[in-house]
This record gives sequence, structure tokens and C-alpha cells, in this order.
Amino acid sequence: MSNEILRFQFEGAAEKARKRAGNDDVAACFDGLAATVHAVPEPLLNAYLEFFEDCGDSERDGELMDEIRFRLWSPASATEYLQRYVTVASGLD
Repeated sequence: MSNEILRFQFEGAAEKARKRAGNDDVAACFDGLAATVHAVPEPLLNAYLEFFEDCGDSERDGELMDEIRFRLWSPASATEYLQRYVTVASGLD
């Protein structure tokens, strides 16, 4: 997975949200994440990828995306999203 794949993941989530009535704010959040993927520091992206490749950590990614879908969390950037992912995956949260 690279920045591009991560961007496509966020764009796909935005498109799904747009198809559901009343989810424009959720779509906008995912669009914002996709737009900021290029600014994620490489060490953070690498840490994310290491955790993501482990079995079960793709589920954690889905859980964080669900938090956005259910409006429990609205990260301002892809960097914030990955920081949270790495913190949770490493057991620090």
C-alpha cells in the first residue's frame, strides 16, 4: 500500500457516504483525508503499513473509518487519521 492506495481508500469511503442520504459531512471528511494523504510523513506511513499488514489490523482500520461514518470522530487530515491508527494499534490508546 502506498499513499495512492490510501487516497483511493478514502475516496471510496467518500463515494459510499455520498450515496447515502444525509452523509454529505461524512463524505467531506473522507474527501479531506484523501486530499491530505500526500502530506503524511513517510515514517508515519511506514508505521501504519507495518501495523496494517498484520492480521486483524485491517479490522482496526475499518473500526476507525466507522467512527467517522457514525460521526464519532472527524480527523482533520490523513496524518491525524494515521497517528490515531498507529496509537491504537500499538496499544497506547
